[in-house]
Amino acid sequence: MSFIHSGQDIRDRDKIPGKYFGKHWLAGLLFWLQCQFIWKCEYIRVEFLFEYVYYIRDEQALEQICTMTIDVSENLPIKEACEAMEDYLDDCKIDNEYDVFYKGDPAGLRIRVRIERYDDDTREDIKPYIYPFKKFHGYDIVILHVPNGYIEAFPKDRELS
Repeated sequence: MSFIHSGQDIRDRDKIPGKYFGKHWLAGLLFWLQCQFIWKCEYIRVEFLFEYVYYIRDEQALEQICTMTIDVSENLPIKEACEAMEDYLDDCKIDNEYDVFYKGDPAGLRIRVRIERYDDDTREDIKPYIYPFKKFHGYDIVILHVPNGYIEAFPKDRELS
């Protein structure tokens, strides 16, 4: 068995580059170590015991992950859609405090993202992360810019009542 196997260049369904090592899992492990400790990649994912290793090594990794197309066409219950939005925003580069919850009005339920402003009262621009979606798992998205300390003073469980 050859330990030095370069792997075949591939991309996953989200267009993240990677390598396929097949039965040469030890070469996949060595490649993962190279990505982790030498290249210090921003994003590394391993599948099937180092058979597939996906990685992003440039400084734009978080932006690339956040702006990639994700499938949000499947309608989910509102609580699961809010959790999916939280998971999505956790991977994005957002400096200020934010939270995600849902609230209804006569037009239906909406996912609400509250984000605090900067100290100088300027808004953080999260539109590039949210605006690619016309609907997120079947729900509209509302962005609410709130003053600093608002989320701590008024937690989302008080907003739901």
